[in-house]
Amino acid sequence: MKLKILSIITILALIIVAFFIGIKYESNRNNKIINVKSLNDTGKSINALTVKAIHDGDTISYNYLKTEYMDFPPGDFLPIALEMANEHDYPRAYFDVYFTILNMKNLDESTNSLDEWKKLNPKMTRIALDYLLNAAELGDKQSIDIFKDYYLKNKKLNSILNNNCDLIVKYSKTLNKIK
Repeated sequence: MKLKILSIITILALIIVAFFIGIKYESNRNNKIINVKSLNDTGKSINALTVKAIHDGDTISYNYLKTEYMDFPPGDFLPIALEMANEHDYPRAYFDVYFTILNMKNLDESTNSLDEWKKLNPKMTRIALDYLLNAAELGDKQSIDIFKDYYLKNKKLNSILNNNCDLIVKYSKTLNKIK
């Protein structure tokens, strides 16, 4: 009988020990910090890249920054693209301004409908298209392709530009330049 009681106590003790070991293991597992590295992490300092891009006009740093900023909301990259376009006349930055403005309104460069363009207020539409035209004039291939695509799709840009005389002139000049 004593042997039976001793066996039961031993089994209960083992169960209690196993229970506490399980709790300790679960606690350690929950406290672990898991470092997940983004695929967009270039391993370079965003601050250093920004300084090189904006102050020095370094296009390689700019392109690294563009990759890094894929993990941020689209509007966060806009000041960098604007600075790189306006200060350093970098064709790709002009396109990035256009593309970022569209992304901020959940549009994309394949947007076909004038109703979709109406999501942008007229001032933003003008800015986006102005930067697209600048990029096309400077020879950015993707901008030229998009520009030609807009022109070929029922001359959609003409409808969007109807209140912007200076942009229509620029549009015509760009079209003649890249044909």
